[in-house]
Amino acid sequence: MFTVSQTSRAWFIDRARQAREERLVQKERERAAIGIQAHVRSFLCRSRLQREIRREIDEFFKVDGSGSSKRSALCVFKIARKLLFLFRIKEDNERFEKLCCCILSSMDAENDPKVWYVSLALSKDLTLLWIKQIKDILRYCCELLGQLKVKNNKTKYTLCIWVPVVYIFRVLMIPS
Repeated sequence: MFTVSQTSRAWFIDRARQAREERLVQKERERAAIGIQAHVRSFLCRSRLQREIRREIDEFFKVDGSGSSKRSALCVFKIARKLLFLFRIKEDNERFEKLCCCILSSMDAENDPKVWYVSLALSKDLTLLWIKQIKDILRYCCELLGQLKVKNNKTKYTLCIWVPVVYIFRVLMIPS
């Protein structure tokens, strides 16, 4: 009789241990599932944010390209900041060309300092951000110029955009 109770007790303890192990395995599965879901949600959120930012940039340049009105330097600065935040050479090459064209055209505006992209360097709040942005733009221009193979009119047009950007802002960045 004493042995029967011990075997039932051992069986009960073994059963409790198995249940504990199953709960531990279940917790690990749930933790892994939560981790996978978090990664997928963050990927989807980043993708949606990038899509929205690219759409906003495209709309900015579409409106800018259709009209002859000049955009303020601050608007160009904000759009450039968004573009440089998510810049990928293969995806955003055309957007980067449009940004460089917009910056160059802002430099050609006469008697309107609000349009000049360089005028942002005089703002105390934006000076450091502007310098960082110009350095990033110059870096991407130099990278893209290094990859450029001049074979057709499109690449020549691109060359005519990036070289002046590099020249103008490199001169500005060199201390006197």
